[in-house]
Amino acid sequence: PSQQAAKIVPKPEPKPEPKAEPEPVKAEPPPPKPKKKQRPNFAPGSNEEKVMQHIQAFGTTQHGMMKKTMEMGISFAAKTGAIGPYLDVLIDVPNWGTDLEIMSACELLGLIGKYNASGATTLGKVLKHSNPYVREKAAEALVKMKKNAAPAQAALLEATKDVSPNVSKLAYQALKNFKKMSKEEKKRIEFIAQQEKELRELQAKSQQKLQSSGDLKPKATSFDEFDNVFFMSHAVDDFPWVEKAVKEIESWPGCRCWICERDIKPGDDWMQEIYKGLSSANWFLLFWSNNSDNSKWTREEMNEAKQKNIESGGVPRVSVINLGKDEWPALFARSQSAKVLSDGDMASYLKNLRSQLGV
Repeated sequence: PSQQAAKIVPKPEPKPEPKAEPEPVKAEPPPPKPKKKQRPNFAPGSNEEKVMQHIQAFGTTQHGMMKKTMEMGISFAAKTGAIGPYLDVLIDVPNWGTDLEIMSACELLGLIGKYNASGATTLGKVLKHSNPYVREKAAEALVKMKKNAAPAQAALLEATKDVSPNVSKLAYQALKNFKKMSKEEKKRIEFIAQQEKELRELQAKSQQKLQSSGDLKPKATSFDEFDNVFFMSHAVDDFPWVEKAVKEIESWPGCRCWICERDIKPGDDWMQEIYKGLSSANWFLLFWSNNSDNSKWTREEMNEAKQKNIESGGVPRVSVINLGKDEWPALFARSQSAKVLSDGDMASYLKNLRSQLGV
């Protein structure tokens, strides 16, 4: 008899179990911003209250009158071992004080530091403050502390790289009081001294150029009100070309120029003001010449502008005005550029620039 092949019936595949829907992840609230510590209150007439009155008067005529009395009080307290109340207040000031109050506290900690090293760590922390003038006060105080500044060594070493030449110079001075300097550090100190000398000469030269210039507008109190701010990067010897451009650009509505001759006052921290000027600008006009090629300050401005341009996606916009140099700046090889050898060339360049702005 014929045998029929047994039919093989495939087993039904098991149905996959339904996947449990993942519970929605609840976004955690952002951590609260650290609140600044509240200003403490002290008993009237106490040493702590006297310190508070002193630091709150910083920068006023009253502060000058109080300073000598406070110095005498601190000296006496330090010699008699009763400095604790003063230190407790001053070490705490960076946690709640204004910039001026922190500067005043630094000043007093520097006085105490002649007798006591307890404030050095606090001053080291202040060296990281965002305000360069506050950092400078902290560095000054650490210089006065001499060997007692040793607890702030790490912060001082970091401060030697500060963008403010004043802060870096003071940091080295403070380190020299308790640390044997290496050859590299000694070279760095010499470099800073040379840099300071060159800056003083440059500031004097730029002021002479400004005084001999025509009717430039006075320094702007703020650049926020202008739609277009032009940072005029140049060597001081090329100022006559810059002056022509500034006068024309500042006649356009909503336009203003930043120039070192006018916008850096005598005594200002030169590099700090340059960085502030670059931060305000949405245009970087480079007056390229043999003079600017040989100027390390112009080179510094170029590097900073390039870095800002990369980080912010094209701001400040760069334009190169070549005043007759054969080679163009490699850093801005792809930037807008024009050769300007005469007043007519300058007029054409500025006309084209204005048309781009649409003003």
